[in-house]
Amino acid sequence: MKQLAFSFGVVLLLISSCKKEEIPEPIPTPQIKQETYTSVKSIIDNTCTQCHAENQNAYIPDFTTYNNISGYLQNPANTFVDRLNSDDEFYKMPPNGELSQEDKDRLIEWVNDGYIE
Repeated sequence: MKQLAFSFGVVLLLISSCKKEEIPEPIPTPQIKQETYTSVKSIIDNTCTQCHAENQNAYIPDFTTYNNISGYLQNPANTFVDRLNSDDEFYKMPPNGELSQEDKDRLIEWVNDGYIE
C-alpha cells in the first residue's frame, strides 16, 4: 500500500510540475520597400540633372538616363555616396545642400542595393 501511495504521489508530482510551453507568435517582419531607379528618378531629376546633363561640362557625368548613371556607379572610383554624405561645402552633392536626409537615404539605399532599374 505504501508503494502504491508513493507511486501515486510521484505521478501527481510529475503531472503538477509539467507546464504548457507557449509557442510565441512570430514577429511580423516589416515590408521593406526596395528602391528602384523608377522610385528615385524624381530625386535625381529634381536635384542632379541641372548640372549632370548631357549638354553640361564634359567632366561632369551625365545622370539623365539609367544607363548613364548606372555606368557611372559601376566605376569603382565613383564618389556618389561619399559626396551625398559629405559636409564639405566644396565636395558635397548637391552643392546647394537642398536635399533632404530622407532623399539622401533613399539614393544611398538604391546604390547599396545594386541600383536596380
